[in-house]
Amino acid sequence: MALQPTDLLAITRPSGAGAGSYQLPAAALAELVAQLLPPQLLLETAVRSGNTTLALADAGRVVPVATSSSGVTVTVPAEASVAFAIGTVVNVYNAGSAAITVAGASGVTVRNGGLVAPLQEVSLRKRAANEWVLAGTVTASKDDAPAAVQAAILNVAGLGSSSVGGGLIQTTSG
Repeated sequence: MALQPTDLLAITRPSGAGAGSYQLPAAALAELVAQLLPPQLLLETAVRSGNTTLALADAGRVVPVATSSSGVTVTVPAEASVAFAIGTVVNVYNAGSAAITVAGASGVTVRNGGLVAPLQEVSLRKRAANEWVLAGTVTASKDDAPAAVQAAILNVAGLGSSSVGGGLIQTTSG
């Protein structure tokens, strides 16, 4: 059973100055412990080598993913599958030579998700049930922007007109 911030802890001093019983809110104890202990280190989990879904044991840790093939995805699971606490942070380190994708399972929103380049690390923080925020350097995946937006960017950049084919931007000089 986990303590809740509103739980009260009983402290008894049997004799001497200040003898008696006292109650301390669990939230106050957690704050005191945080002040007394050194900052928590981010330890790595075992290296993953293919598609992987985050697990509760990954909370507060670095998940290294080593792959030499593209198309590998780190999936953030739905709340119904894995109940991470709100505020949980999980780092993902791309230890491989190909980009990996960080994405949410069906019904899960990963804000700022995308491709993580080789030898880069990103952080995922749970904001709410089925909502995570990714912080760090990512490359937007080709499907993140609508075709019209991709074409407008190319035109503003002076690259000529554009058309979209197969999910990739193709340009023609004008």
